[in-house]
Amino acid sequence: PLVRLSGWGGALVRGWSITGTAYWNDGTPLALHPEFNNTGEVLPTLNVDVVAGVNPHVASPGPSQWYNPAAFDQPADFTMGNGPRTLPDLLGPGFNSMDLSLNKRLPVGSERAFEFSATAFNLLNHGNWNYPDPSIGPADAPNVDAGKIIGSHGGRAVQLGLKFSF
Repeated sequence: PLVRLSGWGGALVRGWSITGTAYWNDGTPLALHPEFNNTGEVLPTLNVDVVAGVNPHVASPGPSQWYNPAAFDQPADFTMGNGPRTLPDLLGPGFNSMDLSLNKRLPVGSERAFEFSATAFNLLNHGNWNYPDPSIGPADAPNVDAGKIIGSHGGRAVQLGLKFSF
């Protein structure tokens, strides 16, 4: 049999609402760019040169090396670069987050009420990597951080609220 609560006990148990959102992203294409603009700023944006025969993918992408920077080079002076603006098969790290909100309205008489809310952003505390350094330098002065990920973002945040309506 179902237990029926009345009075304050029933008011505390009934009337809760829960809402949530979830976001999963497998990553977006990387947009690599040359470290130096050697066009005298005639061209505001440049593409990198793609090095033929060198695989841009690494076996186990991670913070120490997300992609192979040796597969790309700084374009020659006054050239735009032969690579695409973005690399559709070379994705950055994904982003995952689940948010949850719990709300309770507790009436006090006919015209007053307490409202309690608790919201957890990134409830599962999933760490999300930052994007890897996209700057590709020339062979004689390479960017040593190219392809490396420095840091992460997305820690859990909890917000509590109590409101009295009258």
